[in-house]
Amino acid sequence: MGLLSANMLAELKKPYPEVYPLLTVSFPGGTKRVSSSAVASASLGLFEGRVLRWDTLRRGVAERSNGLESVDFSVDVEDVSREFSNLLAGANGHAIRGSAFTLQLASPNVIPGDWFTLWAGVLADWEQASPLVWTWQFRPNDLALERPFPKTPIGPADWPNASTSARGLFPNLPYGKLSQPAGGISCPLVDITGSRYLVCAGRAKTITSVFADGVAVTTPSVTYPVVNGRQYTLLDFTTTQGEAEITANIEGYESVGDGSGALIENPAEQLQHFLVNWVWGDYKIGAWLAASTAPVDTTLFAAAATFLSNRGYKGSRVLGGQPSQQTGLAALEEWCSSLQAQPFWRNNGKLAIKFEEPAASPYPVITLDGDRQFIVFGSLRYSSQDLIDRVTLQYLYDHPGGQYTQTLEVRDPSLTHEIGDSLELPWSYGAEA
Repeated sequence: MGLLSANMLAELKKPYPEVYPLLTVSFPGGTKRVSSSAVASASLGLFEGRVLRWDTLRRGVAERSNGLESVDFSVDVEDVSREFSNLLAGANGHAIRGSAFTLQLASPNVIPGDWFTLWAGVLADWEQASPLVWTWQFRPNDLALERPFPKTPIGPADWPNASTSARGLFPNLPYGKLSQPAGGISCPLVDITGSRYLVCAGRAKTITSVFADGVAVTTPSVTYPVVNGRQYTLLDFTTTQGEAEITANIEGYESVGDGSGALIENPAEQLQHFLVNWVWGDYKIGAWLAASTAPVDTTLFAAAATFLSNRGYKGSRVLGGQPSQQTGLAALEEWCSSLQAQPFWRNNGKLAIKFEEPAASPYPVITLDGDRQFIVFGSLRYSSQDLIDRVTLQYLYDHPGGQYTQTLEVRDPSLTHEIGDSLELPWSYGAEA
């Protein structure tokens, strides 16, 4: 995917390109534009020559671990006019953290529409480097990934008659088909007086069968109550089930939010839905939240969905449900490990995922050395020291049982050394034939 325009690429390939970085920060109450020296732009306005130091901008992917590499970037800005100092001490000082920023690579020989966005994100922190000089520290808009989810546990405020075993658990967040001989999902008792069992937050598409202590029972009424502004899917029995553990086989979230949409089975679409509605968003009721409400790159997520669809991939997973939360970052990296995808922050500040295409040739990478302010072209190098001859896969996760039910080993008999690896696939298709 070409990110640079032809004109900007041509300028950068010159022996002595005429380029410089421009930084725009949208502070509460006004936008600040700075650079190393004063730059006047007809379309953007004046960039004041306030930047004393540019940090080196480094970006990359963790190819082996499938983890998300963060990007930290900072600049030193002189504040002789005390604008930033006064902003910190003013009424909007509490709202400075999280201000959006954009770092562009500009050239007087290239039209502004072809200037390249090097990085975008938010102001994460600041410190006074010296008198009248501030260091601004920038990061991706990743705070939501560091926070735990689900956000609301089962408790007396929402479920005053919940059983003691249900209190402190978190609602299930189910994706795909979840089907096991004794039930693919656990349903805690949230109303003792009404014999009501919680299937999930939001609306599940279909409840296909229900079990009490592993024995199939007649499917009770499926209801969708709204409790303190949040919608849930419940199983309502007409008689008490005593101490029996209630489980169910279900089809999880669908594409609309009211039960009428198509079941979300593509793993990339499941991940995007999860990030938008449960990590950056806090879905309650009605239509699912729009993807535009979260910093996800819908174009590359759609490309990943096509990659998986062409290969017949389907996913299943129950998030939440336990008495402990996990972070959005942990769930993202679990998904990437399960599907062997690489997560990364794009230059536009949006989260993206991508699969390595086995048939593709190695591609060049570009890095910016901000101190020297020029572009360096490089190439990838692959090491063979960790080459393995076999991999053991565990898949088809039984959520109520807490274990995988299937194991597969893939081996390359042409290799003479013996170095194995193992992978757990918690997002593997969760319905038995």
